[in-house]
Amino acid sequence: MSKKNNKKILHYENLFHDMKNPMTVLFSTIQVMEGKDSEKKFGKETDILRKSAFQMMKLINYGNDIEKIIQDDFEPNMTSFNIVDSINQLIYIMNFSLEKTNTIIKFNTNVNSKIICNDEFIIYRIIMNLISNAIKFSDEKNRKIEIVFKDEDDFIKISVKDNGPGIEEDMLKKMFKRYETKNKEKGFGIGLNIVENLLSIINGSVKAKNVKTKNNEIKGAIFTIKIPANKDKIEEKSDKKSMFVDDFHKKNLADIEFSDLI
Repeated sequence: MSKKNNKKILHYENLFHDMKNPMTVLFSTIQVMEGKDSEKKFGKETDILRKSAFQMMKLINYGNDIEKIIQDDFEPNMTSFNIVDSINQLIYIMNFSLEKTNTIIKFNTNVNSKIICNDEFIIYRIIMNLISNAIKFSDEKNRKIEIVFKDEDDFIKISVKDNGPGIEEDMLKKMFKRYETKNKEKGFGIGLNIVENLLSIINGSVKAKNVKTKNNEIKGAIFTIKIPANKDKIEEKSDKKSMFVDDFHKKNLADIEFSDLI
């Protein structure tokens, strides 16, 4: 990489880091405003501030992701965990974050338990991103999102299906490119590019297609990710801890990811 590009990357790295500092102060101020004595006085105002702060954090996180992807600086944190339990917990947390939206999320799985060795934090973020994308393009009056888990022994497959209008054929070919988006009002065209790159880091892949009836009528879109289970490394990584600190950390991530939907 050229010295000029290195300087640009360093500049953006410092910029995103510096942007996080005032955001921390803002979140602390919101918490004070949400105190019992201030609840009646600042109810609507804190809701607006919180949503705006989460949206800003989402953009900062996306910027950090792109910077790390360009620098090839993403190191997966491989741990052993139950992926089915992790998805169930994610859906439980998402229901709190999305309780004000008209969204139904269903989860179907062909197994009750599946231990894999991979980066739980990265997989969690990938699934959240795909669900967020599915909600944006679903039927606004009756959003139905279906998550399907398949255990294929050495690999796992996770599909996220929506009930929206589907994806145009030309977009199917380029939707994972950075800044390509079907609707500029619903996104920046960054999320799916990050999904593809994060999957590449953990040796996974993603495919998208339209869901069609027998009459060739489009009934939504489906995104399917394929991730290695790394069964040979499960015992080796069984004592290593996930990047998640606690459930509050997961809830905070969900609130940030879905900030433009609530």
